[in-house]
Amino acid sequence: MPRARHSVASWSLRLIEREKDFLENSSVHFIGVNDSETQVIGTCSISNIVRGVFQSCHMGYSVDKGFEGQGRMQELAEYTIEYVFSEIKLH
Repeated sequence: MPRARHSVASWSLRLIEREKDFLENSSVHFIGVNDSETQVIGTCSISNIVRGVFQSCHMGYSVDKGFEGQGRMQELAEYTIEYVFSEIKLH
């Protein structure tokens, strides 16, 4: 993946877009960072939110290669799933 995708400018634009999606109730995005909050270690996204009887969504995630196998993505996924059930009340 090109390094420009992870530049400060790229993340700034992406966060603006993701905030708009959140306010429109169409998606929720989480960003996992290292302990010193200096590096993005992974992301977890809830998209295609369907309301009504179905109450469902899709979940996607990615983790930085340097953090694979450390359980950090599992922590982020568990947090995301808890949020989906408790805060936005999906099934």
